[in-house]
Amino acid sequence: MKITAVIAEFNPFHNGHRYILNECRVRTHADAVLVLMSGDYVERGAPAIADGYFRAETALRNGADLVLFLPGRFVLRSAEGYAHAAVSLLDRLGCVDSLFFGSECGEIAPLLECARALSEESDPRKEILRKNLKEGLSFPKARALAFPEYAGLLDTPNNILGIEYLKALRSLRSAIEPSTVPRVGPSHNDKNPGKEYASASAIRILLSEQSGRSAEEISRELPVPENGRQALLGYFTEHRPVTSDDFSGLLGIRLMELSSREELLTYPDVDADLAGTVFRNRFAYTGFTAYADRIKSKAYTMTRIHRVLLRIALDLREEGASVPLFARAAGFTDRGARLLAELRKKSAVPVLTQNSEGEVLSREAQDLYDEEVRISNIYRLIREAKSGRPPENILKNGLIRV
Repeated sequence: MKITAVIAEFNPFHNGHRYILNECRVRTHADAVLVLMSGDYVERGAPAIADGYFRAETALRNGADLVLFLPGRFVLRSAEGYAHAAVSLLDRLGCVDSLFFGSECGEIAPLLECARALSEESDPRKEILRKNLKEGLSFPKARALAFPEYAGLLDTPNNILGIEYLKALRSLRSAIEPSTVPRVGPSHNDKNPGKEYASASAIRILLSEQSGRSAEEISRELPVPENGRQALLGYFTEHRPVTSDDFSGLLGIRLMELSSREELLTYPDVDADLAGTVFRNRFAYTGFTAYADRIKSKAYTMTRIHRVLLRIALDLREEGASVPLFARAAGFTDRGARLLAELRKKSAVPVLTQNSEGEVLSREAQDLYDEEVRISNIYRLIREAKSGRPPENILKNGLIRV
């Protein structure tokens, strides 16, 4: 059984994502397509617009055979940390043959060359990178200046993530074979929805700004698979989109609970300067995005600031599991059921198939599982509060079977 994996967020799922899954199966001759997906939070430092189970079901109806969740503490990392955690989990599953991803470049050879250069610690350009960081440049800017010949590859998000996947495969000495396909449709941050393809950003804007318009009007503008169009609109008829500002109250409480700036150093991606800025400005806090704007500087990308603030809100500190210690299934197709059976035989980590099955885990893995339940229930509490309903415990979610 040849298994190809795709690392994704599907926030929300659209025609470009369906294209990737279809190309994945064809180009790698896969017998089954495994998707490793973020759950209720996404790597850019925000809550997902729709919960993980809803997004997983759409993927399963459009080319995925099995969807596994990557725990939130690893999702809310830099591109490098996110990619390394995801690839590490895929490698430990023991039966993934290929990793497939979309990129602006569309060719694997240049991305492999860039990944090799960035991985060499003895490369003299690494000293230039460190010097640039000391001068207060953000990491993306500092790296582009240190490696100018790769600047064209390092200025677009899908290329960057792809390169980080390749670096992770290299550092893990993984036998998983990487391949890529050119990204189709508008750029990652394009805000204009096209007729056939649109960025996830454009679709999120459409769904978030639907006041005064009927579901039918919005439906005509959504470049999503037909079998997911009504489901998406149905979801947002019942649930209002979740945004970073919905976490404003929770973040404000966490900031007021801080006893010192040193406490902030227990969170990933927080250095002394950022800790000082966050602590010093906490009594000027008025809301999540307003506070992010207030503390921004050229040394930190806005995405990094949003990730840090969301981790503070969720109290996800550095201590705890440093790599994924289990794989948690969201759902599967008939073909995915056979893949799941194979994973459970070969995986070096437990593969959980029911949230409440009570499988025996190590103490550290159990702590990670409990953390994942906690932050998922926080997501549901905040989502349901927008419509005045009580939250449903994530432990009541069963496996999706398509």
